[in-house]
Amino acid sequence: MDFEELQNREYIELDEFNDIELIEGYNELIELHKYEGMIAVHDVLLQLNEKKELECINYRNDFMFLIDEHDSGEVYPLLVKNK
Repeated sequence: MDFEELQNREYIELDEFNDIELIEGYNELIELHKYEGMIAVHDVLLQLNEKKELECINYRNDFMFLIDEHDSGEVYPLLVKNK
C-alpha cells in the first residue's frame, strides 16, 4: 500500500484487505490493540478515582467498570471499587 496515496485522499481498494485476518500475526496485533486500549481506559479510571470524581456514583462494594467484548463472551473488569 502506498501511504502517499492516503495523504492525497485517494480511495483505497478494499478488495486487497478481504483476507487480512489470514496474515501471520494479525490476531496478535488485534489483541495488542485491544489491551492497549483497555490499559488507557483503566489509567483514566484510576486518575478519576484518585481525584474522588467517582464518589458521586451511588455504588456498593465490588462496584466494577466492565468492558464486554461484543459477541465473544469475554468480560474485562477495569476498576473494582469498594466503599
